[in-house]
Amino acid sequence: MPMTDELRKSMFKANDEFYLDFKTDGCVSENNVYLNEANRSVIREMHKAYGDCWVGKINLYGEERTQESPQILFHWSKGDTIDYPSFCIPRFSQELVDLIIARDRTPYDGTKTDAMLVDEIHRLVIKLEGFIFVWSC
Repeated sequence: MPMTDELRKSMFKANDEFYLDFKTDGCVSENNVYLNEANRSVIREMHKAYGDCWVGKINLYGEERTQESPQILFHWSKGDTIDYPSFCIPRFSQELVDLIIARDRTPYDGTKTDAMLVDEIHRLVIKLEGFIFVWSC
């Protein structure tokens, strides 16, 4: 089901309201529960709209980096609490998993190359009709 303008507005209503209410300059205070709840509402709305929702992370840590198939995407169910995912998408994407693993396994040679890989991941999330999060921890 393609995301209509009406559905997008519904999904992102709380997130938009957060930025309008706080009139932020792009900086958010630490542990801002309003922003975090707005993000969680996007996840709930995506699940409601599509009947499915996957949340995931872009950065791998510790043992995840040496695993053959690290878990990057997590199936979200109503009531789940998965702390601070990087994005949510309405359906599983092996292409996205492969891209995230490829970025992690690419030798780091500076922020310019890494930023291009992260941008590629973000573009795919958007193409998949997903949402990229900024959290306040």
